Amino acid sequence: MNYRLHPNANYEQMADDTANAIKWVKDHADEYQIDSSKINVMGHSAGGHLTALVATDSTYLKRVGLSPTTINSIVILDGPLNINQFIQAIPSYKKVFGKQEENWTKASPVTYMNQKNLPPVYLVTGWEN
Repeated sequence: MNYRLHPNANYEQMADDTANAIKWVKDHADEYQIDSSKINVMGHSAGGHLTALVATDSTYLKRVGLSPTTINSIVILDGPLNINQFIQAIPSYKKVFGKQEENWTKASPVTYMNQKNLPPVYLVTGWEN
């Protein structure tokens, strides 16, 4: 899927685009012979962040009329989960996430990952010291 990018969109609009893509898949599942009970989301880097955010913060799916249970599993490939830490490491991302730390927390999928009933999460990341 594609989504709007900075500076033409903020992270919430990007997450809305992601939720709309998931809704499109669900709405067209029969047409493409997809089992709509097995929608799995996966993203790399910024896409990993967006899929994790949309799958863990129900706000985005609810905006498009979907339940959080729409998502069967989440695969995150090198996506930032803690925007606070991410911005500490790469301050230029304040352009995307703003200057307020409370916004960084809101944009962090890790903020929402302690909820019950989240789908399984598979995290793939490299770690360099």
